[in-house]
Amino acid sequence: MIPLDSEDPPSFLGSLSSRNLTSLSLSGESWTFAQLPPNSIQFPLLETLVCSVRSAEGLMQALVAPVLSHFDYCPPVWDASPDDMFAGLGDKFSNVIRLTLSGMDPLHEAKAIYSTFPNVRHMVLGPHDSIPIFRLGDDSPSEATWHHLESLTVDGAKPIRGQSTFPHHLVRWLKYRQHTRQSKLRVRLCTVYATGDWNCLWNLHEVLLNFAFWSGQAFSSI
Repeated sequence: MIPLDSEDPPSFLGSLSSRNLTSLSLSGESWTFAQLPPNSIQFPLLETLVCSVRSAEGLMQALVAPVLSHFDYCPPVWDASPDDMFAGLGDKFSNVIRLTLSGMDPLHEAKAIYSTFPNVRHMVLGPHDSIPIFRLGDDSPSEATWHHLESLTVDGAKPIRGQSTFPHHLVRWLKYRQHTRQSKLRVRLCTVYATGDWNCLWNLHEVLLNFAFWSGQAFSSI
């Protein structure tokens, strides 16, 4: 892992550019990625990128990694919404098949993720990240079904002041996806909290039986 706090990220990453790196992990805080020209950081052999850096919009614009297949984005704080973070990237990350996201604000919009990572097959989401990812509205694009998705791991959020954090959005999305005639997913729910409502848990169980292959570590009714 490379911490960027004590480095000048533009010059440092530029010095690594075009090297034969296959895996790269970045951490820390930097406000200078905006200095990077678009498509200026070339990693022709990079397969895995783990990014835990704040304010990485400029890095996303600068990075060129044509064979990148595993992308893990878990910053300490999301300074921008996914729609801002991944805006205008086109199909730059179309070869990513394993995507991990963590730490998003549930109120963020995440539609840019559909177009930036259209070919994802395996997705891992943190406690609140499934809400913006699977929030469906009248203008939801067809890409919201993630046509190539095969497996999904979701870690549920813990109750806040006794209020349930049951994943209603995920239930609606699974039903919507099945109606578009997509294949069943392998869904792994790490934790589900349904405060005092066994009917919610039973509904989730029925949906998973009908629309997914699933496993769960913990289902709790408090």
